[in-house]
Amino acid sequence: KKIPAVIVDVAGENERLELALIENTQRDDLKPMELAKAYKELMTRTGYRQEDIARIAGRSRSAVANTLRPLDLSSVVIKALDKKVITEGHARVFLSIPESEQARLLNEVLTKSLSVRQTEALAKQMQNDVEKKAVQKSEPDPDIQALIKEMESFFGSKVALKTRGKSSGVIEIRYSTEDELDKIVNKLRGEL
Repeated sequence: KKIPAVIVDVAGENERLELALIENTQRDDLKPMELAKAYKELMTRTGYRQEDIARIAGRSRSAVANTLRPLDLSSVVIKALDKKVITEGHARVFLSIPESEQARLLNEVLTKSLSVRQTEALAKQMQNDVEKKAVQKSEPDPDIQALIKEMESFFGSKVALKTRGKSSGVIEIRYSTEDELDKIVNKLRGEL
């Protein structure tokens, strides 16, 4: 017939949202992504910063920032975290690798039942592999470099060659004055 209750007269929309957030965060079954989404929604609706959310929720700003970080995960990792297939510790590791690699790492974690430490080691290895591929892609092909030098010598201008796949691309011949442009056009026409 009676329950303990506190009646609060809330005037503004922001105050209602703040109270709803505080009440919602007290739930025992609150999932990490639910809390992150609640923080994000409050920030979006009110324009609050992480510091404001920290004050309202009685947490540190860094705790709020860490709570929001999982929102940057790929959707498959978010689903796994929501279903408690992986832990929050696992989820933090996924933030260290590109989103394009997260599904592959998740598959490895699930098939091999990796611990957080093992996941960290695998993520580091994957990150190194991604960096090696980027370095390999950025190393210029010596044949292409020789071709560029030959064209620069022929046209007397800077030349850039941008490949698109193995069999197509764009050649850029740069000029600074109308005279340089005329020279390039005449060379192309075979008039020089």
